[in-house]
Amino acid sequence: MDKILSYSNDFKFDLVINDFTCGPCLLPIVHKFNYPPIIGVTPFLNPPYTHFTIGGHKYPAYIPHYLLNVQPPMTFLERCYNLIIYLIEILSFEYELYPGLEKTVRKHLNFKDLPSIKEIEQKTKLLLLNSDHAIDYPEPLQPNMVLVGGLQITEPKELPADIKKFVESGKKGTVLMSLGTNILSNLLGDVVLTSILKTFESLPEYNFIWKFESEPHELPIKPSKNVMVSKFLPQNDLLAHSNLKAFITHAGGLSTQESLWYGKPMVGIPFIDDQYRTIEKSVTMGVGVKLEIAKLNVDIFRKAIKEVIENPSYTENAQKISKLFQDKPKKPLETAIWWIEYVLRNPDAPIYKSPTLELGFLASNNYDIYLVIIACLHIIGFSIRAVYLKLFGNKSTKKVKTN
Repeated sequence: MDKILSYSNDFKFDLVINDFTCGPCLLPIVHKFNYPPIIGVTPFLNPPYTHFTIGGHKYPAYIPHYLLNVQPPMTFLERCYNLIIYLIEILSFEYELYPGLEKTVRKHLNFKDLPSIKEIEQKTKLLLLNSDHAIDYPEPLQPNMVLVGGLQITEPKELPADIKKFVESGKKGTVLMSLGTNILSNLLGDVVLTSILKTFESLPEYNFIWKFESEPHELPIKPSKNVMVSKFLPQNDLLAHSNLKAFITHAGGLSTQESLWYGKPMVGIPFIDDQYRTIEKSVTMGVGVKLEIAKLNVDIFRKAIKEVIENPSYTENAQKISKLFQDKPKKPLETAIWWIEYVLRNPDAPIYKSPTLELGFLASNNYDIYLVIIACLHIIGFSIRAVYLKLFGNKSTKKVKTN
């Protein structure tokens, strides 16, 4: 931050690419450099808060919030719960995130005529979303919301000699296990680690290659001969190998994309955030099974691994998804580059400005019209009732006395 702030005000940046998933914390810096074009990028999914950045609409009736473990079509109660979560997020942005950032920014950045954080964020020209309709829920998108799911996937390279030899030596194939960067395998505890290693040992017909963040001698028991552990593994290149039969994963968005890009079924063990929704989607598509880390034991783990490998439907479904995922005019990275260059060529194109940013939440959803219609219907109803009571009220309340 200090390095950037030390640049002169007339220093020219051609473009700013901002990870808007983390919020607009650093965006006020663009004010110093006379607002170069801003492109937002997200490392996973199509987040539910994109409308804060470039406007548009979200669809809680049929798009589950990424923190919820539900699948469409949602029941009435699930839709209620989903809507509540969306509304809580909107309120937290409006009354907690933005006001808090305003105070922090104005305390540390003494910029003249600095607009609000929200105004700066809404200068974003384009969003590159690391998602794809082949693997996520389809929803309508604005023209400046571009899907580049699989952005991180590169052409597979030759595996290192020792890894290649091990992968190809599996009698019935090899299984990759990696829990990503946020979940460290060496912190799972001795009981879970022992269950994992004993499961691998009970399946000698398969080799298992495991991204484990400590040295092998730190494991609670010695790995069997069909197990290789390493602090770092070329995940993309391993998943591309023909003898790699399945992927044991934390069900993170990027890992799921890579697995399905190469048509590999998964055993998902979710831990946090979007991982629960992602593995549920994989289960729904028939490309994976879900396990709970708290209930993991040798029998459950062994059964899940054999299920996704030996039941051909999982691989067949994963390969169908792979075909859909890859069937694009350009690869995801090439698409992203084309749109970045488009913004540089056309910084003032009309597709960047959504009318919803000016209309606001109520007007852009026609809620103001609905409220007026409801109010008018109530007024008409009360008027009719008042007239009726005035004309016929006394007569209807008279009692006729008979002998």
